Amino acid sequence: PFIKKIATNSVYTDLVDNPFGGVTLEHTGYVNTTVMLAAFRDKLLTQECLIDDKFNHDELNFNSSKVFYKGIIGKKIIFADGPSGFGNKWVEKIRFQALKGEVLQLEMEMKAEVILNRNGFVLPRDGSYIAGSNYDKSGNDWEPTQKARVEIKEKIGKFLKADYKV
Repeated sequence: PFIKKIATNSVYTDLVDNPFGGVTLEHTGYVNTTVMLAAFRDKLLTQECLIDDKFNHDELNFNSSKVFYKGIIGKKIIFADGPSGFGNKWVEKIRFQALKGEVLQLEMEMKAEVILNRNGFVLPRDGSYIAGSNYDKSGNDWEPTQKARVEIKEKIGKFLKADYKV
């Protein structure tokens, strides 16, 4: 149900190099997580379902059926700590690894109204474009890197024909 069209010849020829065609999907898109999370946070605060406080793992307690934290009693708890999860004593036995992904913001004269994707992506967003991504298993910070910039430019350079500025 997600495949709208299969092209066996080149499509979007001014924009991309795809001599063998490609697939156009529907019911797909992009979620601006910054906007979504801010709206969700506001909604939870309005409903008094969110405590705006730094979580203190030492104040969390469990018994066989309940979770206790600062006077709150619940059935379950979800840790959404991101990279901070490595310091969470309650999940220290779970083996997980940080993964850093970076994106570039592009300016292009050529206008694309579709998300282009072939091992890298170019996404129209607010009058400019986001290109990405890389996956760095050693990345444990929020700083952009030259290595990622080069990797992303190489990825999109394999299919994007339009000129762009980073």
